[in-house]
Amino acid sequence: MIYKAESYAIIGACFAVYKVVEIKAVSALVDEHRAQVLNYLSATGCELALVVNFGHYPRLEYERLLPRKLEPADLHL
Repeated sequence: MIYKAESYAIIGACFAVYKVVEIKAVSALVDEHRAQVLNYLSATGCELALVVNFGHYPRLEYERLLPRKLEPADLHL
């Protein structure tokens, strides 16, 4: 296998990052991408998500997303 050690190191680093990493290859991140990741956070209870976009020319684009905290006004009692 070509670059076996490097491949395993990269994969290991990905797993070592918090539990929610969303990889995209699009020209730009849009609100739908963010909403998808926020749903992942809600479903998993994780506290941080990373959205990494490899399709943004000329450089890597990334965002750190935190779960939305419910405000008292958001609670429908």
